[in-house]
Amino acid sequence: GPWVTFAVPEGGFYLWLKLSDQVDWREVRRRSAEGGVSFRPGERFMIDSDAASGAGYLRLAYSHVDDDEIRRGIAILGEAIRESVSK
Repeated sequence: GPWVTFAVPEGGFYLWLKLSDQVDWREVRRRSAEGGVSFRPGERFMIDSDAASGAGYLRLAYSHVDDDEIRRGIAILGEAIRESVSK
């Protein structure tokens, strides 16, 4: 949708999403957790001086989850993002 960008990885265990500035990622995190979906905020993977550049990124692990669970998680995360857009 209009609030998320990402690149399809060629390998690895994680998918990085970049949320637009219109989306409150903390609210996305709260709403997602209520639905049983968790993710790591991007700034946790930056060195201290670059932590601000990680704001708005979400790191999703997908390698240990089956396809049905991924579909369920995408639906929950998508709804959490839609509900967290600044009006």
